[in-house]
Amino acid sequence: MSKYRRKAEALLKQMTLTEKVGQLAHDFWGFNAYTRDEQGEIVLTEAFKSYVLKYGGMGALYGFFRADPWSKRCYNTGGILASEREKAYNILQKFVVENTRLKIPVLAVEDTPHGWQALDSVIYPVSLNVGCSFNPELYAKQTEQIGKETKLSGVRVPFLSVFDIAVDPRWGRCEECFSEDPYLAACMSESAVVGVHNGGNLDNIYYLLGDYTPEQKNAKTLKEVFTQAGATYLQGWTFEDRITVTDEELAAGESKRVRFEIGFDALKEWSVLRRYEVYPYKVKLMLGNASDEIIFSETIEVK
Repeated sequence: MSKYRRKAEALLKQMTLTEKVGQLAHDFWGFNAYTRDEQGEIVLTEAFKSYVLKYGGMGALYGFFRADPWSKRCYNTGGILASEREKAYNILQKFVVENTRLKIPVLAVEDTPHGWQALDSVIYPVSLNVGCSFNPELYAKQTEQIGKETKLSGVRVPFLSVFDIAVDPRWGRCEECFSEDPYLAACMSESAVVGVHNGGNLDNIYYLLGDYTPEQKNAKTLKEVFTQAGATYLQGWTFEDRITVTDEELAAGESKRVRFEIGFDALKEWSVLRRYEVYPYKVKLMLGNASDEIIFSETIEVK
């Protein structure tokens, strides 16, 4: 057992239920964690401080450096400049470490679908353009630079959408897809992982499984098209007839949590489909809707 695993297990034994919820909840947007004071300096918001104090810490913080219309962060609205990243990151971690019992730093995670979505960052081609290149080696160089840039600012998990399959141009996130072909998507996805790792960083390759139009919403398409990119890249990740989802369950949409079984041991046996997204976890935990109460269950349901 590595020294890091031993330390993690020792921390888990010390944690209260509230502290565990704080580490797992992941429901505070990073761009709401800071503002500017009268002198234009970056300061943490009271909302962020209150959250950290309430839960005795925070696990992952998404989008602290993010700048785009959704986050409402840009050069004119107090977004974090490249020259300020190190200072802002240290302000963030200093508060968390100094004001929590276990002093666990925040895990900074960011979207990097075509470069890091932060001010002064390098912008690269979107995935559709990358797929048209048919050049996995070049894409690996692109994601290597993304891995290096994010790591230099303290971001250890850059998010990349990779296995998405573009089967209908009416879907609003087609630019995040490499192709309508599962094999090409798998090859590019492998390059994404290799590149980010070569850049010295971790990564989260997320997979919007089954984001497609109603007329294509059936178990056969889910199994034969959408899962094949992952099956090609993750050797041994076989689906065959082990997918238990039915057409009727898919038609029920978000009101029904659709589960399917996979044969990939590293993800254990179950994943959960929410809005047709896959959330693979090794733990068995269900977070409640309206309170901090958690309920242990045979499967995970993320509400």
